[in-house]
Amino acid sequence: MVSKRVALIIILIAASITTAACGNMLLAEVDSNTHSTEIQQVDRFDELVAVADELLKTGGIPVISSAEVYEKINLQPDPSYYVVDLRSTIDFMRGSILGAVSIPYETSWQQDQIDKLPMDKRLILICDDGTKSAQAAVQWKMMGYQVMIMENGMNAWNKADPHECAITDNPISSDETSASSNNQIPEVMYESELEFNEVLVKINEKIFQEELTGTMDPINLRNSIDNREDNFLVVDLRAREHYMLGHIPEAISIPFEEVVDGNNLEKLPMKKEIVLVDYYGSRSNQVARMLNQLGYNAVPMDGGMGGWTIEKEIIGTEPIDCQWGSCLSNDLNDNTIGGCSWKNLPTVVTRVQILDGGG
Repeated sequence: MVSKRVALIIILIAASITTAACGNMLLAEVDSNTHSTEIQQVDRFDELVAVADELLKTGGIPVISSAEVYEKINLQPDPSYYVVDLRSTIDFMRGSILGAVSIPYETSWQQDQIDKLPMDKRLILICDDGTKSAQAAVQWKMMGYQVMIMENGMNAWNKADPHECAITDNPISSDETSASSNNQIPEVMYESELEFNEVLVKINEKIFQEELTGTMDPINLRNSIDNREDNFLVVDLRAREHYMLGHIPEAISIPFEEVVDGNNLEKLPMKKEIVLVDYYGSRSNQVARMLNQLGYNAVPMDGGMGGWTIEKEIIGTEPIDCQWGSCLSNDLNDNTIGGCSWKNLPTVVTRVQILDGGG
């Protein structure tokens, strides 16, 4: 009787061991399947740097004057050009350039908006003053579109009322500031199967969500310098010879064409705000978007050195005309334009060419 009981106990123990083993095998199989279906993420940083570097080395986004736009769109219509208005829908409805379509700036990153753009035409981007156009143009250019910026936006198309000029005689330094070259490089982790343009859309969605699309007021920068704050780094994008003639105190020099070249990115701290300064603001807005796409916290300073000082020799070209505000930039041949080009050019009221259907 005892032997039967022992035998029964042995059988039960063996059964429980077998069941546990099968269960472990099943769990192992589930874990294996789960692991095999995980989406692999890879660092897309180098891809982004390569495309950004090519754009910088070729002079960045070209700029076209309002007079040239008027000639190509109104006087002698050239079908190879396509005007995109990035202002608000309300401003667009009040009047825009003949034939322009509306893609509000806040939706300019969205794939369904970008899909509406013709790949075979030269896109002329316009906003109020040219700053938002410069930022949106970077994303679109890196996605393969032909883009250019209308100089000073609609302010240069419709002659605006004079406004108070806020230029003050801010401090200038001629001492070169060296930068540490051992800062950590960001990682830009995204799914390996995503195409490059899909990655760009996701990155720019994050930029808008985190509100990294603004600008720095020179007055705020002056206050930060006076208060000896240590949470920012000023990067001067002008030619080195202009930097050496005079620059914002403690600013380091990285010329526009060399921002992502060599070890220059290692000079940029990830944990500080990077304030970008050029001649008048167009190029600093372009670089800001590029750096923000790479994972930095970059912001362009309004008006560039033309908004910091009135000394022509230090700026590297003519100072801002205080009667009309910032009215200088670079033309299609990368020559700095001096003086204002404000026009009283015609606008049309349209109610059909609005492409703001993004979410």
